[in-house]
Amino acid sequence: MQWEAKFVLSAIRYRPEIDGLRAVAVIPVVMFHMGIPWMPGGFAGVDVFFVISGFLITSILLKDFDQGTFTFRGFWMRRVRRIAPALLTMLAAVGVFSLAAVFGPDMNLFGKQSFSALFSFANLYFWRTSGNYWGQDAEGSPLLHTWSLSVEEQFYLFFPVFMAFMMKWRSKWITPATALIVVSSYALFVYGLQEHSTATFYLPPTRAWELAVGCLLALTLFHRREGLFPRSKLLNQIIPFAGLMMILFSFVVFLPGGNISWAMAAPVTGAGLIIAFCGVGSGTHSFLSSKPVVFIGKVSYSLYLWHWPVLVFNQTALDPLGPTLTVALIIALTLASYYLVERPTRRASKILAPVIVSVIAVSAICGGMVFRKVEYDTTVFNTPVWHGLVYDLTPDQSSAIAELEGQHLELKLRESGLEEAYHEQGLIRYYGGENPDVVLMGDSHGLMWAPVVDEICKEMEWTVGFWTWTGVSPFIQLPIQSAGTDLITPEQQEAYDRARVESIESWRPIVLIATRWSARTLQEVVPMMDWLETLEIESLIIEQPPELFFGDKFTVEYLAHLGLKSQDGLDQYIRPGNIHRYWNGVELMSILDEFYDNCQFVPIQDIFRNRSGSVWVLEGNQPLYIDDDHLSLAGARKAAMRILQGILIKESSDPL
Repeated sequence: MQWEAKFVLSAIRYRPEIDGLRAVAVIPVVMFHMGIPWMPGGFAGVDVFFVISGFLITSILLKDFDQGTFTFRGFWMRRVRRIAPALLTMLAAVGVFSLAAVFGPDMNLFGKQSFSALFSFANLYFWRTSGNYWGQDAEGSPLLHTWSLSVEEQFYLFFPVFMAFMMKWRSKWITPATALIVVSSYALFVYGLQEHSTATFYLPPTRAWELAVGCLLALTLFHRREGLFPRSKLLNQIIPFAGLMMILFSFVVFLPGGNISWAMAAPVTGAGLIIAFCGVGSGTHSFLSSKPVVFIGKVSYSLYLWHWPVLVFNQTALDPLGPTLTVALIIALTLASYYLVERPTRRASKILAPVIVSVIAVSAICGGMVFRKVEYDTTVFNTPVWHGLVYDLTPDQSSAIAELEGQHLELKLRESGLEEAYHEQGLIRYYGGENPDVVLMGDSHGLMWAPVVDEICKEMEWTVGFWTWTGVSPFIQLPIQSAGTDLITPEQQEAYDRARVESIESWRPIVLIATRWSARTLQEVVPMMDWLETLEIESLIIEQPPELFFGDKFTVEYLAHLGLKSQDGLDQYIRPGNIHRYWNGVELMSILDEFYDNCQFVPIQDIFRNRSGSVWVLEGNQPLYIDDDHLSLAGARKAAMRILQGILIKESSDPL
């Protein structure tokens, strides 16, 4: 390969391997969103997209500045033609489908999300409302993926202004200034990972380094007349291949489980190496420039737009499409969007007026989604009972009460005087001796089981203690740390953990652990399990019930939305959800049960599943769930005998 100026300056002309790199980025994203287990880090394809965008946009700007043809209007109109038509089409389709078929509260929510995507602040919206990208709230949105488009559009808005200023007043400083953006933004990204992970994921200042890497590449290649390395066929083969391997290993090895980390520098660096050194004649160039790979890259924008809404809507359907039909539908919508929308509008000269009209139309659809009221008749079901607030050690329960009081639930509230119990002795019910014989540790799933455990202990005359806090892990990180979350401050976390440690060491009870196991990891639970084993304290881990397919929604409303009717004496079942993560949680419990001699798990799921795997949600007119993963009091009581048997076994084996 000859590193000629013509090739180096190809930053301003078409390079097929760039489209191939888009394909390498988009396919893992789709696979990750489909839950394919051998692509656990596929979400990092977005990082590759950011590098490509920074490179291409800077290349276009440099070309315009070099030729003296740059105008803000011209630049932004090209971006409008490239992005707006396909995005508007997808938003309109999501809106019309939502108005016709989506669960009422979701439709109102999707309307707000559509506004945020339409006006390029979806990343800010999801940062403020959905929390963690991989949480259930976020995953239920068909427009979650538009956060990355908003980041890019914010970049398109501000970066040309930066470039124009630097090119006019300080052109020699533009490359060092961009390098400074890379370093400072990455440092901010690494800093924010621990303390502000959600903001770090969504916000432009902590994402700018990825785009700026592409910008820096364009600036470097544009100004150089020779390659970045001396002419070498060997380096020409090795470096782009190393870049490709860095990207692929990031998807499979470096970034497992969908967790952002400093290692996201790997796919960004890999993309940079390919862009900088992938010349004609290398094996990597041949692969990335092959017709099938280039074609996928060309349709990658439409594929990215359409795959996620299809997956989300299919996930919440009563009778979902199978994998083959789902993939076929995604492909059909992608091709239709590319050939009927993207290509015809990309170079259309008179695009502004149709785009403005379309924005007004989509805004009207969004408004209809936001303000449309849908009422469901839930009187056909008994009101589910939730007494979890009685056992919740959250100091200020006002927000939880406000959220639950407006729902179709029968609530029982906590007695006064327990605001400081979280750093004292928790909540204790004295049915036997002075110290608790049994202690329940849990998050909201602990609150779900708490009334049943309370009833059991009252019947058996055992004093029982509760260390249960909504959204706070039951697992104490040892040594004790002061890392807080959105639901608990660092000071509260440290005080809560110290109080739990001191009480368990003093009481030596049988410890029941209840949590949403599908959201836990082995690394998180091992320190406390080791500690309990060292203390020779018997522990029971209570299996979580099967999760339902419709996500974080109240059950009776969603059953009414599905058209289910209660019938005396008839048990009714619907399909499960979150299946892959649920079974990961079951596997985790099995590992703990096998590894720790003092630990045993209480099986629950078989009570609620029929032979086909569907989940028991209605017993006559009595709902057994309050939402997709929490049982009502009636549902939790179905497992009371299992829990009692587990405690009795542990009591008989307790050396004390």
